[in-house]
Amino acid sequence: MNHEMHTPTKTTQHQTRRAAALICALASGGLASQALAQESASDLAKKLSNPVAALISVPLQLNYDEKIGPTESGKRWLLNVQPVVPITLNEDWNVISRTILPVVSQKDIFPGAGTQSGLGDIVQSVFVSPKAPTAGGWIWGAGPVLLLPTGTNDLLSAKKWEGVTAKPFTGPGRPDAESAAKR
Repeated sequence: MNHEMHTPTKTTQHQTRRAAALICALASGGLASQALAQESASDLAKKLSNPVAALISVPLQLNYDEKIGPTESGKRWLLNVQPVVPITLNEDWNVISRTILPVVSQKDIFPGAGTQSGLGDIVQSVFVSPKAPTAGGWIWGAGPVLLLPTGTNDLLSAKKWEGVTAKPFTGPGRPDAESAAKR
């Protein structure tokens, strides 16, 4: 597999740092609404554990990997910005948009590849879900999951569009359908 060496310019590195700083500032700068502040801790905990809840959230996931790549000399920092935004369709249904925006800085992933910094490919999910659980207590949602080739560097992107239909299901107090089906 032939990988061209891409050395980021100072402008690209500066833009990436500015974008990451803006994302972190927005995520930590008071996205909680007054309505959430008035909810009880237990109600909020229930909503946070529900993958299709009508709750705006912006989780951040930071990962560090080392000893990766064919020579195990690679290192990578990966910040996944994962906003979840519910949109009310009517009194019974929501559409929930779930996005994963990877901000990446990596070095020596492939021999001679050097350092890359920027955005990776976006994973976009859109689920349709009823606002209330079923009579049996099941919460469900269904919709497509798309991989959007938005990487800012050839080594940060799959360079292709992909999609699949996803159907997450969950029961009351259970993290996924598999554990719910076992009970």
